[in-house]
Amino acid sequence: MLRTVLSLGFLLLATSSYAEERVSVGGKEAFLHVPQGARASAILVPGKGGISPADPLLRNRAAINARGIATLTVPHGTVLGEAVRYMRKVKEPVALIGMSAGVSFAARGVGNGAKPDVLILISGSLIPPGKMPAQETLKTPTVLPRTLVMHNRNDACDLTPPSAVEPFVKWSGGRASILWIGGSGPGKDPCGPNSAHGFMGADSQVVDAIANFLR
Repeated sequence: MLRTVLSLGFLLLATSSYAEERVSVGGKEAFLHVPQGARASAILVPGKGGISPADPLLRNRAAINARGIATLTVPHGTVLGEAVRYMRKVKEPVALIGMSAGVSFAARGVGNGAKPDVLILISGSLIPPGKMPAQETLKTPTVLPRTLVMHNRNDACDLTPPSAVEPFVKWSGGRASILWIGGSGPGKDPCGPNSAHGFMGADSQVVDAIANFLR
């Protein structure tokens, strides 16, 4: 009986993970995960800690893959236009997803000509006087694809105030919509991954929103 339970456990583990491939994209090394029968792709641009298991996007990468979405996790400084073109060959449609500091890099990529099918901005700096606000790196709202802004009303990070969300969406001219998310983890760093900023405790809500927005 114990052997059967262990075998089932290993089977579940095997079917819930996806082989990781290191690839060179946009001048940087990136990490590709492609589930069998993928129906869409997403480029994940993590926050200030870079490609770390603690990052909320990395924390939820396997859950995103489990929803049939191939992922390419890229470091800051990647040429995102090249990353989008790469993922079009894997599976369309392609989402570009930025988290926290990654929002600024994702927005800069779109401002510089990257053309994802959808853009998802989570817990980011959106308008001045924030640090590297998306509004400034995009330059004009006309470059925005269909965009989803996810933010926590309880985000206490001084770089990503919730008060900036509605003005940014208004500036987008109808190209962006808002989804207020939950989470209020125990992290002491208000800009860290284990806090309301990092939507700790609301991971499934964020994964569902990403999957639904890509349909």
